[in-house]
Amino acid sequence: MNEENIGSFDLASPGFHNALNATVAVAVAVDLGLSMEKIKGISQFAGVARRFQYRGEINGVSFIDDYAHLPTEVNLHWKLRKRVNGTGLSLYSNPIVYQNKRFSFCLFGLLSRCR
Repeated sequence: MNEENIGSFDLASPGFHNALNATVAVAVAVDLGLSMEKIKGISQFAGVARRFQYRGEINGVSFIDDYAHLPTEVNLHWKLRKRVNGTGLSLYSNPIVYQNKRFSFCLFGLLSRCR
């Protein structure tokens, strides 16, 4: 196993899960022999649509679009939002299917435990 330090990378997408995904992508790229110039292109990857996607700001309120639909995902994004700009998160739920509507009723209990 080669343990050479190839440097650090800035990522456009916040979150520990994105850092883990990028680490694996860089490791595979190195293993495939891609150039460092191409590998560093990962810093330009803005993420996937509707996964903690910044939509804009109105009157100091940031709008983030995310398709988080499991309690663990919602909890993770609540905490991530606080780290990104130090504020809480306003949540708008738009359940599309019955299962998500059922989940929405449980959501407030989960969020009341978020810190």
